[in-house]
Amino acid sequence: MTTLYDLILINKGIYMVKSKLGDVNMKQRWYDKDATVSLAVSLLQNASESSKKLCANEIISIAKAHGVIINNGILTKINNTFKRWYDEDTTLTQAMEYLKNSSHELKKDIALEVIHTLEQNP
Repeated sequence: MTTLYDLILINKGIYMVKSKLGDVNMKQRWYDKDATVSLAVSLLQNASESSKKLCANEIISIAKAHGVIINNGILTKINNTFKRWYDEDTTLTQAMEYLKNSSHELKKDIALEVIHTLEQNP
């Protein structure tokens, strides 16, 4: 049985909690499923605006070069509905959708490129 404390933690965005009865597995954010991708997204979130733009354009370019497709119609809905940190900028939202729709291997490759870019342009 999930306790009230566990539900409060879940509602605050903590997706993996330990209760007295064991682990409660909840849905993770899509980019937290791989440590490299999670690190790249975290670094990107904390980067300067110019570095975010640079990385967003890089993500889009790499993903398009590998044939990744996104539904552009969803971008309008996303920008009007969600309030994620990357929804404040259309290019960044588009880049994150490209990353999300990439294969596991491509996500990891893009993440490594983003990390490298942010090392060069903090």
